[in-house]
Amino acid sequence: MLKVLIDPNTFFSELSSEKIDIKLSIGIMLVVAFGEVITTYVIFQRIKSLVTIDESYILANFGIYIAGVLIFIIVLFIWIIISALFYLLTKVTESKGSFKRMLEFISYGFLPQILVAMVTLIIMVPALLISQIHVVSREAVEQQLISNISMTVLFSIELIFLIWSCYIWIFAVKHARMISTFKSVCIVAIPVMIYVIYIAIRLSTYV
Repeated sequence: MLKVLIDPNTFFSELSSEKIDIKLSIGIMLVVAFGEVITTYVIFQRIKSLVTIDESYILANFGIYIAGVLIFIIVLFIWIIISALFYLLTKVTESKGSFKRMLEFISYGFLPQILVAMVTLIIMVPALLISQIHVVSREAVEQQLISNISMTVLFSIELIFLIWSCYIWIFAVKHARMISTFKSVCIVAIPVMIYVIYIAIRLSTYV
C-alpha cells in the first residue's frame, strides 16, 4: 500500500495485471470519509465552546451528527464524480479500460487525505485552544478562522497534499485507461486547476 504513495507508476502497472478489487477501494474511501467526519466533529465541538453567538446560529447536537452523515456521503460522492470526470475526459483520447477499474485506481489517490485529516487536527485544535472568537454569525466565524495564521499554514499543507493526490491520480488514470503520461497529466490538471482557482478566489474574499 505504501508503494502507491511513493511510486504510483510501478504500483498501478503491477496492479493492472490483477483482478479488479473494488472492495478494497470502498474500504479506502470509508477510512477517508470517517477521517473527515471525525475531524469536522472535533473542530466543531471546540468552536462551539469558544463562540459567543446566538443559539439560532449554532447547530444543535443532532445537527452535527446529520452533518457527519452528509460529509460521509459527500466524500463517497466526490470519489465517484472524480472517477467519472476523469473517465469521460479520457474519452477524447484513444483509451481503453473500464469505469470500474478507474474507480478502483482513483480511490488510492485519496490516501493522502487521511494524512490531511490528521494534520488538520494537529494544527487546528491547538490554534483553537488559544483563540478567542466573539462573533454574531457563522460567516464571521469562518472569516476569523481563515485570517488566522494557523489556517494559512493549513491551507498551504492541504495544497501540498492535493498535489500529492494529483501525482497519484496521474498514474491511476494512465494505467486505468491505458494512455500516455502526457495525456494523463493534461486530463488530471483540468479539474484540479479549476478547483484550486475556486479556492483561491474564495479565500481572497477574506483577505
